[in-house]
Amino acid sequence: MGVLVFWVLGGLFTLWLAAINPGQPGQPGPREWLEVAINNPVVRFLTHPAVNTIQFLVVFYILYLTLAYDVAVSGARQSPHHEHRRSCGPVSCTTGRSLG
Repeated sequence: MGVLVFWVLGGLFTLWLAAINPGQPGQPGPREWLEVAINNPVVRFLTHPAVNTIQFLVVFYILYLTLAYDVAVSGARQSPHHEHRRSCGPVSCTTGRSLG
């Protein structure tokens, strides 16, 4: 099951490389920029499956075992409809009337 996540994340770059045509000779295009970004040593290290697994596990522990979770959730505690208001703006999504 975990391998599927890595396949999906890597599939996007494969799709882009297949869909984007190479640039003119002597003029790099988006495909060449993507190849440079993919082959960058820092990106290659950060996207290595072992590093990604460690990041995936550690971030959740940091989030839940520190005050970062309370800070992240504190905005949702402002009102019961806080997220709904943010997603719909000043006009209600269902009735078209103002929420104010």
